[in-house]
This record gives sequence, C-alpha cells and structure tokens, in this order.
Amino acid sequence: MTENWNLIRTIPEWDYSSVDSRCLSHDGDIVDLGCLDWDWSNFFIGKKRVIGADPYEKEKEGTELFKGVVWNYEGKIKIQNNGVGTSIFEEGDDEFDVITWDMFCDKYKIDKISVLKLNIEGAEYDLIKGFDKNHFDKIDQIVVSFHHRIKPEWQKDTEECIEILKRNNYSIKQINFLWDWFLAVKNVV
Repeated sequence: MTENWNLIRTIPEWDYSSVDSRCLSHDGDIVDLGCLDWDWSNFFIGKKRVIGADPYEKEKEGTELFKGVVWNYEGKIKIQNNGVGTSIFEEGDDEFDVITWDMFCDKYKIDKISVLKLNIEGAEYDLIKGFDKNHFDKIDQIVVSFHHRIKPEWQKDTEECIEILKRNNYSIKQINFLWDWFLAVKNVV
C-alpha cells in the first residue's frame, strides 16, 4: 500500500495539482486530458514527454496534442463551449473528432504513463469504467476531477470509479475538496 505519500504540486499554490513525486523517476509519459492552458502539466514540459487532448487547446512547444475528445467511442461530437466549464453533454455548434482511449494510445505510441490527468467534465466516468486490467497496468498515477458537484446524480459514479481504482491496486487520496480532485497512486510491492 502507498502509506508514505510524497506529494508535490505541479502548480505550487493549487492542491488539485498534487501528484506523488515518484512520477519524476517513473519512465512513463504524462497524459493530460482536458489541458486548459496546459496549466497542470506545464511543470512536466522539458522533464517528461507530455501528451494532451483537448478540443480547444493549442499545442505548446514540448507537447503533443490531440485536438479533440478521448472518450468511449469513435466519431464526431458537437460541443458547447462555455470556457472553463465546456460541456460534452450539451450539444453546441463546435464539432470535433472523438477517439477511444486505445486509439489515442496507439496514435501517440503511449506504452507507460507516469501520470494520467483527467479533467473532462463528466466523461471521466465512462473512461475509467471502460479501462481493463491491461490499461490500469500501464498507468502509475491517475489524478482526476470527478464532476458530481455539477450533477449530484453522478455521486454514485464517483463512488464506483473509486472502487474500480482500488480493485486495480491504487491507493486513493482526495487532494482537493472544492472541485473534488482525487489522486490514485499504484501500490508497489
């Protein structure tokens, strides 16, 4: 079990950016789904390979970007852009490509992940529920913003995803209470 958390912040003043420091020595990539100005993953640029997915983000030097949505199907999606609170659940005028997690990993040749960051406005539930043992085996840490504060009926989905993470050998810590961010760190023997 992960008993001695050694947390660092990718944004010094924000607790939601907490990760275990072993991500700096782990040989995987940083994957940032829901990049939002690359604020969370900027810390890793130049230290690790950083790959993101966000329909509205711009590629930044030192990053690779899929300008679309990673979810549980392949196709198109129309999104309503509300700035920070962009929703994939409310149809809008902006159309983007949607690819599956496996397609995303194949496209960017992602084999190991030091940290997977998920801030994807409710799609994190389907993504985590769709992962199998092989997916989890490749991911050392997952930092996720669950969105039950926006839709209280998603509380059961948050609880189910936390149980899925525990069953897949992660210790879980809530790192931010205002926006419901959790950190899942793979237990090492």
